[in-house]
Amino acid sequence: MKSLIAFLWIVIAASALAQQTELIPYRTKADKWGYCDKQKNIIIPAQYDEVEQFEGNTAKICKEKLYGFVDKSGKEVLPPRYSRIGDFSEGYARVYNRDEEKYGFIDSTFKEVIPMRFDGVGEFSNGLAKVAINGKQGYIDRKGTFVIAPQHYIAGGFYDNGYAQVKMDVFGVKGLINRKGRVVLDIQYQKIEGFSSGFALIAAKGEYGFINRSCSIVVPLGYYHSANSFSEGLARVQRGYEYSFIDTTLNIVLTPPYKTVLDFSCGLAAVQKDITTQWGFIDHTGKEVIPAVYDEVQNFIEGFACVRVGKKWGIIDQRGKEVAPAIYDKVEKFSEGFAWVQVGKKWTFINQQGKEIIPPRYEEAQSFSNGYAGIYMVGKWGIIDKTGEEIIPPRYDSIGDFSKGYFRAVGGSGILSRYWLGYVGVDGTEYWDNGYTAPSSAKSSLSKKGGE
Repeated sequence: MKSLIAFLWIVIAASALAQQTELIPYRTKADKWGYCDKQKNIIIPAQYDEVEQFEGNTAKICKEKLYGFVDKSGKEVLPPRYSRIGDFSEGYARVYNRDEEKYGFIDSTFKEVIPMRFDGVGEFSNGLAKVAINGKQGYIDRKGTFVIAPQHYIAGGFYDNGYAQVKMDVFGVKGLINRKGRVVLDIQYQKIEGFSSGFALIAAKGEYGFINRSCSIVVPLGYYHSANSFSEGLARVQRGYEYSFIDTTLNIVLTPPYKTVLDFSCGLAAVQKDITTQWGFIDHTGKEVIPAVYDEVQNFIEGFACVRVGKKWGIIDQRGKEVAPAIYDKVEKFSEGFAWVQVGKKWTFINQQGKEIIPPRYEEAQSFSNGYAGIYMVGKWGIIDKTGEEIIPPRYDSIGDFSKGYFRAVGGSGILSRYWLGYVGVDGTEYWDNGYTAPSSAKSSLSKKGGE
């Protein structure tokens, strides 16, 4: 009995350890995928044609063009059986069977809870999913029951206020329905934008208006000749040749005396007296707080704006203070506290004090995301961190898609000959056999996630 108890404890401990171990997709010389630990010890044997990173305790896998899921112990909690599996949304994932050409849904336990009977499906949103059947579209609930019978329209997802966009054909006019399928905004509009500050912009035949969250028209079409959605509690509108801003009471609160006015961002809006004059910025009161001395400007992002003086670009802050002088051939917007700037044909990046972190040296660069940025030299891509250190020297045809501490590395130079090699850690470790070379079949294209 003691031996049995000891054995069970060992099994339980091993299982618990497996759940805690970080597993990384690993590719072998034979072009098969499995999972290894950070030391590249194989934990789940390489037997799959494609795998994805773990989300919690499970990961999507593919064998012979069929998709399923495996857990960290290597058990196939959903043996490969579907031609496609989408991402989970509200606990459900779309699945597709190529032989039957039908869609259904599985839940988070990988049970097929809505049978394969639809010609097309969308993700669940606010408890409903749009589906297509026999050339019509409608909506089902989480039990697979139609709550809105299929109709001759193209359906969109539901907003959080309980309404969804529909249109009669791909290029047709739009309207809104409620969760019972009743049309609450006539299907006659070319544009219905998302709700912001409690209102949505509508437009038809060059005329603009607004609806509220109850889908009541609060500003009728034709009242404005041009309008934008609300931003920072204000919406830019135009009547005749005059630009104004309305607030959420729908009253005009500001009419700046400028020919061109852009939307507010970070509390400031770019303005221009006329097309022959320079650009400056106003605040919410209409005061010109940054003088009109720039030949071109971009909106403020993260508290900074790119500005051009003559042929050179610089960066200013919200007070109009020069952060980076206008000496650069190109500048990119700040992202995560850093901005790329170009000197001649070379790029470097600066911090929010305008200091160049490294000398200009790269031929191309990408914005920082999750602490890292892509850099390009002599036909190859690598990764740099915010200190300027090349954590992955340029040696790949493409590298990016940073997720859970790893990058996806791509090989091949042409669009039709590109293939992805595998995953690379932030320390530069390559999680594939050094002898791996892509077979001709792998060079046709990059595989799509989950078969989607």
